Amino acid sequence: MEEPAEMKEAESEMQEIGSDLEKEQVLETMEGEKVSGKSMEEIERLIESALFMSGRALSIFDLLKLTGATLKEVKTAIQNLQNEYSARSTWIEITKDGKSYLMRLQPSKVERVESITQETELSKRALRVLAVVAQNEGIYQSKVFRKLGSTTYDGVKELVEKGYLITEQKGHSKILHVSNKFKTYFGASVPEALKKVKEQEAVAPEVVENKEQQ
Repeated sequence: MEEPAEMKEAESEMQEIGSDLEKEQVLETMEGEKVSGKSMEEIERLIESALFMSGRALSIFDLLKLTGATLKEVKTAIQNLQNEYSARSTWIEITKDGKSYLMRLQPSKVERVESITQETELSKRALRVLAVVAQNEGIYQSKVFRKLGSTTYDGVKELVEKGYLITEQKGHSKILHVSNKFKTYFGASVPEALKKVKEQEAVAPEVVENKEQQ
């Protein structure tokens, strides 16, 4: 017997969602009520606000948890938002980034506001950290430390303060994510971003370490 279209869609989404528990919760959503009872306008505004405030790409599962809506409603809301932003001819867009969605400045418009996004220079230690995180999205800070040594912590602090990294606390550990600001300035694709990071690192200032600092 052929599977219903919605269940096929759910199985496809499973490949984009992490743990078995998350997959189970999404399937429960698909097998439950056909609609959540929320208005589409409310779902759209929730997703729009989350993408704006998060500073990073959000997965379908993130948006399901946030809205309490069904998978079909969430995907419809994202499509509606994409159409809405496109119709308004705004420089902001909502786009798919790998297995997630993010709100960003259109890449073709970055140069027009580059002087604002570059108002603060990044040090070499920060750019070294940025290169590692860009290649290993969601990496533990302790793993970066093992690669780069003691300058990691100051590099992470600088990047967080300037909006290029976001930290996620997990138990006693920190997980590092690149932000929307990073993707807007350096580019959404990893090769493109790394090329720009390396170009900046070549001319970036070294930071003189304070040996008294612990």
